[in-house]
Amino acid sequence: VYACANCSGPQVTADIGMSLHNEFPGLWAQTNDLLRQAIDALADASVVADNETIRAVSSSSNAQLTGSDVLYFSRAASPSSLRHGSVFWAGDQLVSWDQFDGLQSALNGYLSAGFSGMTLMSSDIGGYTMQQYDLPTPPFPANATVNFTRSPLLLARWAEFSAFADTIFRSHVGNMPNVSAQIYDNEVNA
Repeated sequence: VYACANCSGPQVTADIGMSLHNEFPGLWAQTNDLLRQAIDALADASVVADNETIRAVSSSSNAQLTGSDVLYFSRAASPSSLRHGSVFWAGDQLVSWDQFDGLQSALNGYLSAGFSGMTLMSSDIGGYTMQQYDLPTPPFPANATVNFTRSPLLLARWAEFSAFADTIFRSHVGNMPNVSAQIYDNEVNA
């Protein structure tokens, strides 16, 4: 299978894609790191040429943007990601307490990542993925449902966990915001 059958350049095959599968997170991190270096190079050039093409303008100052101002999340990682990465993100956890894809899985993931050298981790406080639907009858009993919606208690406990464990304290409304507890709800903040 060719990705580009009529190109004049090198042919990309499924074999090449498979060989790059595990290397891709490191290559992506390296690309983002090169972007930071390019921003620094452009900032240096703009200072020399007195060009204001790269300026972070705020109401209080005209501060020069530098590569160290750039932060990106890496969702996947490989050994080469460590030298190029900023913050590693734990992914879209289920809004549950369990070890398979919930709050406990975030803790387990942080511990594993820390042992691997990824010390700057972050997650979506309270989880992200929510499910709510009726199961078909048969094979399931009548009125059987799947209901993973975020409770105020789970959100509060995840925030407590994140206060100590996350590099960036970041909540997310999730994929079903109207049926789940949110960080700005009175019940959560009580």
